[in-house]
Amino acid sequence: MQLLELNDDVLLIIGSCISLKDLSRLSRTCYRLHDLICIHLLLRGNIWLTRGRLASFHRFMQVESGGNPARSRLLRSLTLNFFPGPTSPILKAESAQAFADLLRTSGENLTSLSIYSDVVFVFTPNNLRCALSWLPNLRSVVLDGLTEEYQDALADAPADLQHVLLRFIKDLANPNDERFYPLDPLPFLRHHHCSLRSLSLLQVGLDARGTPFRAVRELTVTNFSVNDWKTGLIGPLMHLFPQAERVELWSLRTHTDCYTYVYNDNWNDSALTTVTEIRTNGKLWQAEHGTWAHGLQYLDVLSLLDVYILGLSCHVDRIDVGCTFPSSIVTTAALADTTPRCLSLHLEGTRELREEFSDLLHAIAQVRSVTHLLVGISDGLLPSIAFDQLMARMGELFRGTPITQFLVHVNDYCTPDGRIYSETDDKVNPSITGRLALEAYEHPDAALQLLVQDNPSLRRVFFDFANDGLKAWECINTEGEERAHWVILEESHARGVLVAEDMVWKV
Repeated sequence: MQLLELNDDVLLIIGSCISLKDLSRLSRTCYRLHDLICIHLLLRGNIWLTRGRLASFHRFMQVESGGNPARSRLLRSLTLNFFPGPTSPILKAESAQAFADLLRTSGENLTSLSIYSDVVFVFTPNNLRCALSWLPNLRSVVLDGLTEEYQDALADAPADLQHVLLRFIKDLANPNDERFYPLDPLPFLRHHHCSLRSLSLLQVGLDARGTPFRAVRELTVTNFSVNDWKTGLIGPLMHLFPQAERVELWSLRTHTDCYTYVYNDNWNDSALTTVTEIRTNGKLWQAEHGTWAHGLQYLDVLSLLDVYILGLSCHVDRIDVGCTFPSSIVTTAALADTTPRCLSLHLEGTRELREEFSDLLHAIAQVRSVTHLLVGISDGLLPSIAFDQLMARMGELFRGTPITQFLVHVNDYCTPDGRIYSETDDKVNPSITGRLALEAYEHPDAALQLLVQDNPSLRRVFFDFANDGLKAWECINTEGEERAHWVILEESHARGVLVAEDMVWKV
């Protein structure tokens, strides 16, 4: 039997087993397979269009003849990334119109829309507002690159819009001005206070005023500052998003217009004074206006300095930090503020292990709230210290802490050809780390024993090797035996435990 003699249902099943690259090649062999594979891609999920792909997708959806209802019913998620840049006269005149026509004729069932590469170079404010009004089932929207002229872009979007990401850019009249010009996002979102559950904002300035977004549960804010420093950095977040549960904050700015991450390499008494002032203002604001009543389930920031500078007066169940921080004062105060149950962090090298990680474990022993610890091992650490020695050192530091469950995540960034991407020197090197990680995965028992000895509080240990698998153990106390013993957990069961304990490693 020839391939084209099979019915469409069988061909769709075959298509589900083929890579996107092979599907692309197959779709170019004949019209029937082209149309069938395009339908398969609609069923598969998000359609990603660039300017080059827009014309062919335009034809496939039969936009010129008013659209194809059967195919439009399957179109649920669409991403546009317009290239080249604003210098192309075709971009605005033709591509934007083609995309608008696509939304008008085929967007009735669209639930997710993302537009990247600066919306201002594609749509006028009125055209964008009109295009979004054609999408009655839209629930999620990403608009990348807005100026204040687009404040009404979401005015006619569905009233029950739930997920929004907005990235703002500076005034295009001064393209060479590198200063930070945050925009107030509230005018853009004023029609959706009651519906939004997930909100991501980039390059914004916030105030502790205005109508709160009480439905927002997941909040991400990147590159933000506040307009009134008497509120601290935390005041506007708590006022505007009083029911937030999961919060990610990146590239925080101080009142001196400085990113907090610069202090990782330039920490001194002056820096401590600056961030403590902001922290104190946040504490005072919470004392007067209140904090998150139920605390947070999750907080993701660059370092514990960001937790310190926020000055939180509530519990945070899990905190993820990108790196350790070189100040025991900051580390201890940040943990005391939030009393996290679970803490996740990255270790970059032996210096951090010797100094900052040691200070962190000392702070954990003092505050005694952290019982679940996740540590990511960078690509540069394993070649510097053997995995067994690393676990022995961590075992020494764990003594006297309340840690009961520990996960170490080893990501060797290994590629299929056996080479490794190194974050430290930004180039491809021979994969020494990959070999060392594989050895540790295949022979983990010695490392486990070195870690758990003289640490009776430890009850579960997980060695998570990103390119190899998960090894896990649980400490069992058997009646009649003086000493507890460690038993191996099946990988499927161990992964279930990680989910239940909210210990899944987040990339």
